[in-house]
Amino acid sequence: MIWQCFLKYHLDPLLTFEQGGIDSGKYMDILLEGLIPMIDDLFTSDDSNTIKVANEDTFLFMQDNASCHKTCDILDLLEKNEILTMV
Repeated sequence: MIWQCFLKYHLDPLLTFEQGGIDSGKYMDILLEGLIPMIDDLFTSDDSNTIKVANEDTFLFMQDNASCHKTCDILDLLEKNEILTMV
């Protein structure tokens, strides 16, 4: 399995995982170590090479329908961090 977070001209590192997928605990780690810091950088960075979004309401996180994406812990994390998701 592979996972990557990207926006128009911004790519985070491509992560690869062993065959068989991941559980919600590992997915939580991915979001905490990859997605959350990237979002923080987008809204707080003064680096001219970092893409800015108009406001926090314009950011929409897309994930597929994998079971690890829909656990209560994951949904709570996304809600707590005010990350809108595509359904």
